[in-house]
Amino acid sequence: MQDKQTQNIFFFFGNDNFSMHEVVRGEKKLMLEGNKNADINDFDFADGTSRFELEVKTREALRANSLFSSDKLTVIRDFWSGKRKSKKDTEEEDEGAQKSRKDNLEDFLLEYISKISPNDKIFFLESKSLDKRGRAYKFFEGLKKDAHFEKKEFALPLGYQFNIWLEDRVKKCGGKISKSNVDFLAMLLGKGMEQKEHGSLIVAYDLYQAASELDKLIAYCDDREITKEDSLLLVSGRDDMNIFSLIESLGRRDKNRALAILTGQLRQGSNGNYILTMLVFHFRNLISIKSLLSEGLSADEISKQTNIHPYVVEKNTAYARSFKEENLVFIYEKLYAADLSIKTGKMEPELALDLLIAVI
Repeated sequence: MQDKQTQNIFFFFGNDNFSMHEVVRGEKKLMLEGNKNADINDFDFADGTSRFELEVKTREALRANSLFSSDKLTVIRDFWSGKRKSKKDTEEEDEGAQKSRKDNLEDFLLEYISKISPNDKIFFLESKSLDKRGRAYKFFEGLKKDAHFEKKEFALPLGYQFNIWLEDRVKKCGGKISKSNVDFLAMLLGKGMEQKEHGSLIVAYDLYQAASELDKLIAYCDDREITKEDSLLLVSGRDDMNIFSLIESLGRRDKNRALAILTGQLRQGSNGNYILTMLVFHFRNLISIKSLLSEGLSADEISKQTNIHPYVVEKNTAYARSFKEENLVFIYEKLYAADLSIKTGKMEPELALDLLIAVI
């Protein structure tokens, strides 16, 4: 092993592929900034390509010495978690190819690591933990005290961890957002879906989508803080129609229709807290808009006075006109009482929503 005291052997594993990809992308960028001719290769054993073909390319890339650079970075994804050799792969390995190589790729990789050059970096990314009985697991365990080696688990942020992830990423990307607005954004991004572990299956937020939505919000808001209205305008989408249909049904006191919509939302995976939060938010806006409409203000004037985005004002104006102001206040008071019952633990969200519809 080399004497240079810097980490250049990395074993990352876990279900958070996004964060693993971010780290590797940063390492690639850093290496290219230091040497634009650096030799960088990335092999994904889970992408459906012939495993035999990938093994050959991986071995060739690691053996090759670049004429233009001594710096090398190699990424090997899901070598142990990816699909094993198929019948076709075996058929592709003709007798000559098998005789020409002394070891299989696992042997080659482990030997390569043990003799790695100080100018080389190698990343192993696995979507699953290694079999503790396997040779690779024991090999990496043996490297734990080596100063050149880093082993790290990347787990998807569940529950409130996702809120922390959002807040940290906004700051990292140069944006601004308050904790209350982070909570609201988290609900929108997850569409209120329950974040639970079901055996080996984890139902969690899509970090790729979340990062993309944050990029849009930060660019849109420029140097100002991201608000709930910004999030609602740019992030919400597919659930909007159902939320507004529910609002409309509540306004008409059509309990059967409201219950049907609510049941449909819950069956799709939305939780009661999400639905109630959205209703509280929309009815609060409706009350503000209704009050200012009665004073004769235009949509633009309402937007400026309330700091609600013009598009949101325009979208809510028709609904606001269809309600009597006293009905809006009555519904909002019932929503507030339901929200309080849930937060104090007196009632489950689904039951609170059922009772809410029953009394309206």
